[in-house]
Amino acid sequence: MRLLGRSRLRPLYGHDPQTDLWLRGWESEVSHANWKVARDLLTQFPRARLLGQDTFEFPVAVGQMAITLAVMFPQSVALIDPCRLIK
Repeated sequence: MRLLGRSRLRPLYGHDPQTDLWLRGWESEVSHANWKVARDLLTQFPRARLLGQDTFEFPVAVGQMAITLAVMFPQSVALIDPCRLIK
């Protein structure tokens, strides 16, 4: 999976070592993923939540932030949307 928008993750780094570790792992897993459909993504990331048509929310580590990811499955492209606080 080609992961676009990595620079949008910068504000999440540096808060604590656990979050940094989680983010590096998440980036690696998404970059190496070979998802064909939403079910594949949700199987790999059971805490992820489907927000809309091929748009997913990933809670970050133990914090109150989430990453929103738009996935174009046929093109094997994932785009990181700006991160946001979870309520």
